[in-house]
Amino acid sequence: MQYFADGIPMYLNRKSRPADKLWIPKVAAWLPIYVPGYGGNASDVYLADGGRFILGSSSSRIFQSVANYYGIDIRQMRKHYAQATRRSQWVPLVIGPRGLALFAFKARTPFIRSDGATGYIATTCIEHIERVTSKGADPVSISIKLTSGADIVAPMPLHLFEEHRHTASYFHFYLRMHEII
Repeated sequence: MQYFADGIPMYLNRKSRPADKLWIPKVAAWLPIYVPGYGGNASDVYLADGGRFILGSSSSRIFQSVANYYGIDIRQMRKHYAQATRRSQWVPLVIGPRGLALFAFKARTPFIRSDGATGYIATTCIEHIERVTSKGADPVSISIKLTSGADIVAPMPLHLFEEHRHTASYFHFYLRMHEII
């Protein structure tokens, strides 16, 4: 195992990765990051209990892993999302057993076009959100404080983040009302 800045553990290959059952039930958020010296996609994973680590997997791969762990059919989720919201992009992942939805947000500005920029965050793990107004920050950034105490800065307007959060909560409600979850 290697360590990232501030002693954050890194699991850059699949063999060293912790078992899904040890972290997926506690996942609060993940976002794509660049790891110096590592050529592949990596994600910064935040847990509801305050844990944090780096996985050598793309954000979309983690999305698939979480869906597979809970037995969620992503195609069906997309279909229901389109019916409920008339939208097809940024589909939240509703986790019925945990009573939450993981929704997409812009987590970084990619260096090259093919790099992913989307992270996911649990609706129930957000304590506070505010605009970032510090010097040198992207003029359209927000700071997200998780219930675990961790802080995430995202280059996205506050109103758009709130819209994604609201839509994810509505979609969760829709699935419950229609007894889909």
